[in-house]
Amino acid sequence: MSEVLDAVAKATVELLGGLYSEIFLLENETDSLRCRAFHGTIPGSTGAPPILKRGVGLGGWVVQHGEAAIVSDVHNDPRWIEPEWAKAQDVHSYLCVPLPVSGEVRGFVGCFVQKPDYFTESDLRLLESLAGHAAVAMEKAGLYQTAQENYRDLVAVDESSQTITSSLDLDKVLSSILQGGKRLTGASFVEVWLREPERNQVLCRAGINPSGVSPAGDVISEDEKGLMRDVIGSGKRLYLREAVKDPKWVDLEMNRDDPIGSYLGIPMRFQGRVIGALTCITPTPRDFSEATLNAMSSLAAHAAIAIENSRLLTEAQGRATTLEVLDEISRAINATLDLDKLFQITAQQVKRVVPCDRASLFILDADKREISQISSVDDVKERQPRVPPATLKGTRFEEILRTLEPVYIPDTREDPHPRSRVLEAEGLRSVMNTPIVTQGECVGFLNVAAEAVDAFSEEHIQLLRWVADHLGAAIRNA
Repeated sequence: MSEVLDAVAKATVELLGGLYSEIFLLENETDSLRCRAFHGTIPGSTGAPPILKRGVGLGGWVVQHGEAAIVSDVHNDPRWIEPEWAKAQDVHSYLCVPLPVSGEVRGFVGCFVQKPDYFTESDLRLLESLAGHAAVAMEKAGLYQTAQENYRDLVAVDESSQTITSSLDLDKVLSSILQGGKRLTGASFVEVWLREPERNQVLCRAGINPSGVSPAGDVISEDEKGLMRDVIGSGKRLYLREAVKDPKWVDLEMNRDDPIGSYLGIPMRFQGRVIGALTCITPTPRDFSEATLNAMSSLAAHAAIAIENSRLLTEAQGRATTLEVLDEISRAINATLDLDKLFQITAQQVKRVVPCDRASLFILDADKREISQISSVDDVKERQPRVPPATLKGTRFEEILRTLEPVYIPDTREDPHPRSRVLEAEGLRSVMNTPIVTQGECVGFLNVAAEAVDAFSEEHIQLLRWVADHLGAAIRNA
C-alpha cells in the first residue's frame, strides 16, 4: 500500500503543478491523522509533518465533514491553524480531498502551491480521481489484513479449542482460555470469572496481567454495579472502545496503574444459562473486527463446555471420594472402641472431602465444663496444636452446647468474638464447629478450619453433621 500512496503523492505534484503534496491517514487507536506519504519540498521546511486531530485544521475539517476544500489563500481561511508557518513558507493555495474507504473517510490528500487562487474545479476532479486510486489500494490492503486476521483468529481458536476440549484438568483448560484470549485481542488483562449463584457472587477463577500477580480469588457481588453485572445479567457481549470514558465503567472494575484501553466481556453459556464471563482489557483503545469478536465468542463457548465437563468430573470424583470416606469412618467405628484411634482416622478422612487445613475432634468431660481430650490433623506442621480453652464459658462451644446446632464462621477477620482473633493470627479464616450429640446430649465437637475465606458449602456442613452423628454413636458405645 505504501508504494501506491507514494505514487499518488508524486502524481499529485506532477499533474497539478504543486509545490508539495501530502497524504494523511486516520489511526483508529488514537483517532489521529498521521502523514503516510508526501512528495516535493517546501523551502525552509524541517522535521516530520505534524500529527493532526480529526476536525482540527483544514485536513482535519475535510476528514470530519467528508467534503473537499479548495482554498484560494490559507491566510484568509479560519480553518487554517498554522498562519505563521504559511507566512514563512509563502504558501497560499491549498487543495484537499477526503479518502473514502468502504464508505468511511479514512484520511485526506492535500496539495500546496505558493500562488493564490491557483486551483480550479478541474484540479479538484483530478485530485479526487487520484485519491480514488489511493482508496482502492487501502481497501485492498484492508481486505488482505482482514483475511490475515481472520485466518489468525481461526488458528488461535482452533489451537485453544483443541487443548480446551481434550483436557479435563481445569487449571490446564483455564490457562489455554487465557492465552487464547490474549492472542486474539492483544489484551494485557485476560480473566475468567465463574458464577457462584448460591453465594450471589462471581469469582475470578484465573487471570493474567502485566504485574504477574494472579487475580484468582477476587470476588464481585452479582448485585454490584459495574460491567460484570451487565455481562452476566444480560448474557450479551459487551465492548467498550475507551473503557474509562464510558459511563458504564466503574472504578471498582480495576484499581491498577496499568493503562486501560478497550474492554471486552463475553458471557460463557452452558445449556442456555450463563455460568461466567471471559473478560479482556487492552492497554490502548482497539477496534475489534467482527471476525475477532466472533472468534472470542467461539472461544468462550468452548470454554463453557470444558469448564462444565471439568466440574462434572470433579463432582463425580468428589461423590466417589465422599462415599469412600463415609465407608472408611463407618468401618473404623465398627472395628474399634479405641476413641483416640477412631478420632485420628476420622480427622484424616474428613480432610479428604472437606477443604480444610485443620480438622480437630474435641470430647467433653461429664460435667460439660471443659474439654478433656483432643485429636487434630493440621496441614501446617509448624502451626501450634490447638490449645482448648480452660473453660467453655464465653466460647463458641458454650453456644453450641445450648443450641446443639453447628456454628459456621465464614471469615474470622469479620467475626467479633475474641477467640476468632487467635484463629486469624494462625492464618485460619473459615471455621466450622459441629456438635457431636448422642441421646440428645452434646459429648464433643468436630471442628474444621481453612485458610480460605468462606471455604465450606452446605454440602460440607451436611457431611460433617453425618460424621458427628456417627461419632456420637461410637462414643455412646465406648
